Amino acid sequence: MIISPTDSSIAPARSSHAGRTLASGPGSSPGIRSETALWALGRSAGLPPELAIFSGEIDDAILHESALRAGTLGVGGEAVLIGQGHVSEEAYYERLAEALGVRLAAREEDFAVTLDWRAALRTGVAPLQGAAWLFAPRGEALRLLIERMPLPRHSHRAAIASPSGFRDLMNAASGAAMVREASQGLALVSPDLSAHDGSTRTQRVVLAILVGAFTVGTLFGGAIWSAVCAAFGVCAMVAVSLRLLAFWCGWSFKPKPMPLLPDADLPSYTILIALYREAAVAPRLVAALDALDYPAEKLDVLFAVEESDHETAAALVHQSSRLRRYIVRVPEGRPRTKPRALNFALAMAQGTFTVIFDAEDQPEPDQLRRAATVFAREDDRVACLQAALAIDNHRDGWLTRLFAIDYAGLFDVFNLGLARLGVPLPLGGTSNHFRTKVLRQVGGWDAWNVTEDADLGVRLARLGYSTKSLESTTWEEAPAGLKNWFAQRRRWMKGWMQTLLTHTRHPRQLVAELGPARAASVIALLAANTLGPLIGSAFMAYVLYDMAAGDLLAPRPFAHVLSDLFWIVLALSGLASIFLISFAGMTRRGLWRSAPYLLLRPVHMLLMTLAAWAALIELFHRPFHWAKTEHGLARSSLRSARAKEPS
Repeated sequence: MIISPTDSSIAPARSSHAGRTLASGPGSSPGIRSETALWALGRSAGLPPELAIFSGEIDDAILHESALRAGTLGVGGEAVLIGQGHVSEEAYYERLAEALGVRLAAREEDFAVTLDWRAALRTGVAPLQGAAWLFAPRGEALRLLIERMPLPRHSHRAAIASPSGFRDLMNAASGAAMVREASQGLALVSPDLSAHDGSTRTQRVVLAILVGAFTVGTLFGGAIWSAVCAAFGVCAMVAVSLRLLAFWCGWSFKPKPMPLLPDADLPSYTILIALYREAAVAPRLVAALDALDYPAEKLDVLFAVEESDHETAAALVHQSSRLRRYIVRVPEGRPRTKPRALNFALAMAQGTFTVIFDAEDQPEPDQLRRAATVFAREDDRVACLQAALAIDNHRDGWLTRLFAIDYAGLFDVFNLGLARLGVPLPLGGTSNHFRTKVLRQVGGWDAWNVTEDADLGVRLARLGYSTKSLESTTWEEAPAGLKNWFAQRRRWMKGWMQTLLTHTRHPRQLVAELGPARAASVIALLAANTLGPLIGSAFMAYVLYDMAAGDLLAPRPFAHVLSDLFWIVLALSGLASIFLISFAGMTRRGLWRSAPYLLLRPVHMLLMTLAAWAALIELFHRPFHWAKTEHGLARSSLRSARAKEPS
């Protein structure tokens, strides 16, 4: 990140081959211009140096109020001046360069050929051609630069850039390397943990054997069919048992009131949002971010927008906001996926923590404060918090009604239960809060996996980290049209298949990293999300038909009776796990008016089956294609309706 407010080290500013050191006081530098008389006046008035340079240009009352707020929040005075809108970021750093007697860096600035862009983005210090240095200081580092490190000679050899300008320069100088890292970073460093290479030869052989056994068993029956059915039954029972256990643990959970951290104790936070063709929702998105109950001085908002998407970028620029925002223009490249864009922007994140939101999201105002409070209570192995997602436009149609019920069951009950059981949590695609350092250490997101969220949740667990649920809600827009819904579900199904293949390449290693029980739980969850839709509808229909019109309940030998009983129990417990979680979620979200729409669940399951088979076909010929979900089409808003209700 750019130099953090607590980073007092700017040692890279010393040029080992320049043969000079920096002066220790402002008065000793002929590079400081005559305007520093005002600076001295500000210092004599008790202002910190980063504010004193504006003495005589900004009202002293504002400067003193900014100094007081900076001390309360534990940030640099420049963060308050900029965050409160007293001066723009560009104007502040232009004045800083003027006070130091150095130049303000231009967009076309030449960097040294050996530029280490990762280190530069972390420290805010980068080498220029000709043994000169570029600084983008913040907080304590900025203060030290003003007080002790003006260049006494050759000040033209150094340059100052604002944090946003520094990002621009880094993108221009190292954009190609950053793009490669965003696309190939995980695939090159840990190929076994990336979906880039698809399935292994062993997996393909095993899959061929299973398909062959299923085909032979279907045609000829006998022992092969019995073995196939037994294997499927055991796997299904593990998944159903896990769902029922997670239901019980999630439903019995009662949250306790939690005092939230005050402003002074809050860490810096990066809000990272990847957008593509989202101009229509830009106003609502910016308004939702403005509503967050978090000091603007501690927020770093990054919009990752594809370079070719000029409409979305323009829509974001035209929205006024209390927050400093930076639009990261993601260069063209392959694959064009959300995780690739997130990886590219992650390199520029400055916050101690990073949260991912989607374009249509409306998080509860205190969500970041809640997440920071939970992180402060937990040890460093808790790397991620998943907030609950809820459907805002559930009244738009029967698909959105069922979507809302599914989300209520998943995030308000099932995920809570998984977290309490210690089972690795497949993340949702948004409202994931991360320790930024850990997110970088694990390789960020897999650019080649189209459900990068689920994959990252499993990968975090495999690398020794844990994920917990966060008691906060983010409201989302669900697709109401069948075409939009089908495209989204097809992508999700394909991504779960990719994730299952990725994390079962080396089963022994998976068990060694997670332990037998957690490894089995992960496989069961991923298999249920893939095999369930593929064959679940046919299985349920077959069992119900055999019970009503076949010989499933006819008098048979005892061994056959036990087998029949197993399948009946499996079918009924599977249905029970679905409806119990749904009913519990509906209760917690107050969605009982949508209960009659559960009668359409069989139609919904059939559509899920069609989406799963379409995903399986697409996995072979377009594995990395990202089906875009259109947003901004909602016709209703539960959140707005509840806000208008009398209290």
